[in-house]
Amino acid sequence: PTCSVTFAAQTSADGAGIVTVSNRVCDPNGDSCRLQIQASTNGGTSWFSAWGSGVTSAYDSAIASTQSVVQVIDIRTTNADYEVTATNEVTFSWATLSGCNGVSLAGGTFTGTLLRVMADDGDVSSEAQITQPFLVDNQSPSRQSASVTVEGGAPWTVNTNLSVEWSGFSDSGIGIGGYYCAFADDGGTTAGVWTTGTTVVAPTEGDDSVHTVHVWAADSFGNIGAATSGSIF
Repeated sequence: PTCSVTFAAQTSADGAGIVTVSNRVCDPNGDSCRLQIQASTNGGTSWFSAWGSGVTSAYDSAIASTQSVVQVIDIRTTNADYEVTATNEVTFSWATLSGCNGVSLAGGTFTGTLLRVMADDGDVSSEAQITQPFLVDNQSPSRQSASVTVEGGAPWTVNTNLSVEWSGFSDSGIGIGGYYCAFADDGGTTAGVWTTGTTVVAPTEGDDSVHTVHVWAADSFGNIGAATSGSIF
């Protein structure tokens, strides 16, 4: 059989840590094949099994695991309608937050992730195909240097629409995609007003008390960090 990688990248935008790899698999005899998939985060020095979370295929396929490698099995390489040999486009989803063989990529950023895939028709295997390096970012943005100011940092105001601005949030991986802003600390969630900028006008109920505005960042892969706050009376 032959196997070629057409795409490999992290594709999640909700913090799920899903990586997608698409492959074309063909067997000259039209045999059903299986696809072996492994991952490396150290440039190919060592490999581990990628834990499958889903698979789509132009023809039939299924996921099964063995002791050594997670495999996509029963890949059709014959077009059932015409009984001719066909190339099957198989897309494999890898849940990087799930541990497999003791490996979990939760909470980290990996800039040179590799996947290798190999097709096997039960008798003969193809050469292993290794993807180009790609980024896996499962690490939340940092608030370490962040600050939030309300009404320019004044101690009090007579306004009921508070002007809020912030800076200093950072992300070492894919980069910050936007921010959530709220009067309650719901950091780490999708609560609050969403904005891709660094300012917002926050209406209050206008009562005489201390109002605290919380801001937290999310990166472009959906990882959400903890909140930083600013207060005004």
